Amino acid sequence: MMRTLVVEDDGEIMKSVEDTLLGLGHKHDWADNLQDAKQLLEANHYDYVLLDLQIPAQPNRGFAKIEHGRSLLESIQHVKGNGRLPIIIMTGYGKQCLDQTVELLALGATQFISKPFPETGRTLARVIQDVLAEHRRRFPDAAAAVNQPPKAAPFGGGPLAFYPDHIELCGETIVERTHRGHAWAVLHLLRERNSRSNYVRLSGEALAKAVNRGLGQNAIAQCVAALRERITTTVRDRLNLACGKHDVIDNRGGGYHLTPKIIVEIHDGEQAPPAENVTGHVTGDTGVTKPNAAANVTGDMKNVTPGVSLNERQKWVLTRLASDAKITRLDVEKQFDVAARTVKRDLKNLLGLGLVEFAAKPRPGHYRLAKR
Repeated sequence: MMRTLVVEDDGEIMKSVEDTLLGLGHKHDWADNLQDAKQLLEANHYDYVLLDLQIPAQPNRGFAKIEHGRSLLESIQHVKGNGRLPIIIMTGYGKQCLDQTVELLALGATQFISKPFPETGRTLARVIQDVLAEHRRRFPDAAAAVNQPPKAAPFGGGPLAFYPDHIELCGETIVERTHRGHAWAVLHLLRERNSRSNYVRLSGEALAKAVNRGLGQNAIAQCVAALRERITTTVRDRLNLACGKHDVIDNRGGGYHLTPKIIVEIHDGEQAPPAENVTGHVTGDTGVTKPNAAANVTGDMKNVTPGVSLNERQKWVLTRLASDAKITRLDVEKQFDVAARTVKRDLKNLLGLGLVEFAAKPRPGHYRLAKR
């Protein structure tokens, strides 16, 4: 498996990099300063480097400067040998970097890509793949050492096992729990079942809201695409099985969902919620549900939907509405003996998640489950 060193001091950019590497099936180490990057280079073997030139010299000290990135570029050539380690420069300073292109190439830079990374065309994944392909052509001795595996058999499904710190598919790790990226949250949401005991189907909008209220549909689509690529690569490289794009996570016919051939196993001390605890309201024949937080309204929410948390009052509202009741703000105030502003805040959050809607007529109006 390919392994890269990522040198980047911007946490938001790093999230995008990690999703790309996840999709490629590449492992990585991360350094956000010159000192840590040098130590990692001396101690480990890497197949390529993703380098942000403007980095601090030491952890939690000083300002980020381009000269620190240039210094690291020179150190890489000294430690690894001239041209033997591909280096992709990631820069948010296009003109300044362009002015130094010839000099940076002489120092060992292989290719350049601007930040933020393009979503189509010359994407970060494409640049990485092109650079590695060119490197194999230049150094065929390294490529010849890689044994070609026998033809892969079709993927027939298997267990998707959830552990406290990682998720496995057929015994192979596909996601590790980190504070960056959204793959962990996506799989936890999609593992739930509806009242028909089928895996829930979440639209792109609903999945984005459930993972992170500020996340857009394009971002969640990129995350799922990267996760699919990671699954395909892992299953092929480690199990010699051909896993298609929709074999694990499908979205044909409406909504993202796990396929029936996937068997969810919970190994982190919690029990998978029973079907009767899942609201599972559907839209026509597609079975597309709103965010999973609403689905598990009576069960234990702990560690089930990362990024989404419902309080006792909100769960009560969703449970009542699931039984076709209509609720007013006053109903909630009386039930829990709380102030009007508290209930307004609770209901506003449910509206924002797309779980409920307000019907103005007949007056004075009431809340109901969002139409699906």
